[in-house]
Amino acid sequence: MALLTAVPLLLFGRQSMEVATSEARSGSEEVLLRDAARNAVFVGRWMADRAEILEAWPQVFPGRVETFDDNLRGGLLNAVYRGLPSAATVVLVDEEGRLVADPVFKSQPGERRTGSAARSQELIRRLPLQVAMQTGLATGDPYVSLEDDLVSVPMATVAAAWTDESGVERRLLLGAELVLDVATEIESTADMGIALLDGEGEALLGQGHPLVYPELLRPVLGTHLNIAHALPDGSEVHGATAPVPSTDWTIVVLRPASVVLGPARQIQTNLSVLI
Repeated sequence: MALLTAVPLLLFGRQSMEVATSEARSGSEEVLLRDAARNAVFVGRWMADRAEILEAWPQVFPGRVETFDDNLRGGLLNAVYRGLPSAATVVLVDEEGRLVADPVFKSQPGERRTGSAARSQELIRRLPLQVAMQTGLATGDPYVSLEDDLVSVPMATVAAAWTDESGVERRLLLGAELVLDVATEIESTADMGIALLDGEGEALLGQGHPLVYPELLRPVLGTHLNIAHALPDGSEVHGATAPVPSTDWTIVVLRPASVVLGPARQIQTNLSVLI
């Protein structure tokens, strides 16, 4: 009789342990998904805010920027530079990428990243001028400047568009080198790696963290899901991905399997004593 009573209790206990373990694991995975989504929204908002600022300045002077003399063009660039704390360099160029005003940058070390004539030319080479002329505003591929190890994002917007006396359409474009300084806001910790990957799977942020191996993350670019994989040393990591709005970038949040599965394993340990 006692045996007959114990069997259903044992089965019920095991079922309860499986349910509790599954819920604990699902809860940990949900936290990873929320962390990835939150960081993706933050980076997307960071990009959108700077795009809005860059695009807004030419709109203050509709149909007038093309008539500005050198002093007024310099004043416009300085105003844009002051309004974009993340900007290392601001330029005004024609359709061919030729400077039509002196570039604006900080030459002395300080709160901002310093610039130079060479850095300005590097920016111009990377500006998405053709796309900007078609869409009004465009973001180019992120890059690491030759002068430091920080990631920069080139952005361009149409500053002026008109038809000259020969009937030829002309444009001036405003360009900015934005230093991707969001690292402090999405900073990794010892047991959590956060990576920002571009559309090719290159790590813009997070490279070097022991949990981040970009080559293992490229198959999940642009997705929003939970992931798990083994690292080269054999250890397992769990994480989540989320696409960054209005970009082809992806945020990845990673934690050791021991941390993610810890609550579920603790439940197993506690309940196994009672079963």
